Amino acid sequence: MDSEPSDMSFALSMDGGVLEWASHSLNTVFAQRRNALSPTFLGMLADVLRFGREAPRVLLPEHEAAFHEVTLGAYLEQQK
Repeated sequence: MDSEPSDMSFALSMDGGVLEWASHSLNTVFAQRRNALSPTFLGMLADVLRFGREAPRVLLPEHEAAFHEVTLGAYLEQQK
């Protein structure tokens, strides 16, 4: 299988700038400085980190059958 190095960063701006976030650096994660003190935002970051740790298991051959037909939305709902 061929592969290429990639920057896997992600950014979004929602609701006319009500929420802005990017994963490139801490400066962009906290583009809106008030989020550094927001329990909801910090909880979202914890969920993103948990997803990064736990989600790769679905790619393991022994889990292929269990996750073959599971959508990302269904996976996120199942894993809370």
